Amino acid sequence: MAKARTPGEPPNGHRSNGSKNQAAASPPKGSVEKFYAELDRCWETMESGDLEEAKRRALKLLRTDGDSPELYVLLGMIASGEGEIEEALQHYQHAIEIDEHYVEPLLCAAELYLWDIEDFDKAVELCEKALDNAEEEEEFVEALLLKAEGEALLGKESAAYASLSELPDILLGDPGYHIRAGRLLLDLGHPDDAESHFQRSLEIEPDLAEALHGLGLCASARSDRKGMVDFFQKVRAVDLKQPNPPWAVSPEEFSQIVAESIDKLPDQIRKLIGNVPVIATDYPSAELIADGTDPRLLGLFSGVPHADKPSIGGVPHLDTILLFQRNLERVAMSREELEHEIEITVVHEAGHFFGLSEEQLEAIGFA
Repeated sequence: MAKARTPGEPPNGHRSNGSKNQAAASPPKGSVEKFYAELDRCWETMESGDLEEAKRRALKLLRTDGDSPELYVLLGMIASGEGEIEEALQHYQHAIEIDEHYVEPLLCAAELYLWDIEDFDKAVELCEKALDNAEEEEEFVEALLLKAEGEALLGKESAAYASLSELPDILLGDPGYHIRAGRLLLDLGHPDDAESHFQRSLEIEPDLAEALHGLGLCASARSDRKGMVDFFQKVRAVDLKQPNPPWAVSPEEFSQIVAESIDKLPDQIRKLIGNVPVIATDYPSAELIADGTDPRLLGLFSGVPHADKPSIGGVPHLDTILLFQRNLERVAMSREELEHEIEITVVHEAGHFFGLSEEQLEAIGFA
């Protein structure tokens, strides 16, 4: 038997910086053209990853040109990128106070309440305000998706499905919107609706691995094993062609991080899994996927859980924990996150060795 860890659905990449396209208040002091040119340069600096320089330039712009809701949205995103959630919310609130009809800070704040603070009611409330003020299709779609995600997290599945049903029945432009809708519809138990969104994302971007993976999950939900495996093999082919992210490490470094993660386990657990090989490998093999393994797994325990092993005699089993480097690097956003994901996955698969279910692992924070 095999137990595996797949990543949660991180919120990474949900927001676009639409604030550059919004004029929400009276023009700032000085040259409007100069202000927005410098604001664009601040955005470009932030998007290049230099948060410190982006913040320095944004604060200088704030001192010289006065309050601007767009500038406060930028400062909020910089603070969020630095992990300063409360500071980010203060900036978004300031933008909302300047112009209560400005949609971008409502959506940015809703996202933080949803994924970082986990105040789902507040997130849904902000999304409803955004929907009341949305004029652009992108704003409307983003607000609906965030609202549905919040409703699902509140356990309001019917409300979440109703919100998703309000999405325009057209190609949404960004395939990511269709991916998010499809994943949530799958979680809500509507594989046919989910399949429609995954297919539409492929119309926008053929061979999109996330869409192919979603279609494989739809096939699995319908017990179509052949269809599932076919899509999963396509995912594997696409994933193996993708370049490594900037925080990727060598196989030797990866194995070293794995060894360090094992050393961090409590002594009792480390001793019990001492005879279980923890093997670092690049990606699930074609043979594993042909057996029904999800190609996007982070780790896989194969064997008999410790509690199920006979105390005397019995047929010996080869227990193994596999860690998939490409998949772990894909879900991380930095070297630090990669090390954390490896550590969590080692603990997760060790939990399966002890016979813990996905629900039990989730309850203790290792799902």
